[in-house]
Amino acid sequence: MAKTIQLKAADGHQLDAYVAEPAGKPRGLIVAVQEIFGVNSHIRSVADGYAADGYLAIAPAMFDRVQKTVIRGPFRVSPKPPWFVTNKMTHRLGPHLVALEARPSIGKLFGVAVRALRG
Repeated sequence: MAKTIQLKAADGHQLDAYVAEPAGKPRGLIVAVQEIFGVNSHIRSVADGYAADGYLAIAPAMFDRVQKTVIRGPFRVSPKPPWFVTNKMTHRLGPHLVALEARPSIGKLFGVAVRALRG
């Protein structure tokens, strides 16, 4: 049996966790660590596989503080998001992201978007 539960961190933050339980008594516990895409269908299938082998498997959504898990979304090459790792202009974009975070404004948001599109 598999389900998504809520875990509570020491500081009170609540995060999702996928739990896959074996049919009988658990042989042990497996913590499945997510990849960058969060607790998606692949990570859930890994946890389900361990549960089928008799282990209690849990996959905590470790990036929930930053952004909830993306279950499914299209991959797009353009426009590039400002945090895209291969963006060749990160040395120019970084200070603008920091300025936008420090003092948000529409003008700064537009500037970040333009620089991200230029890549």
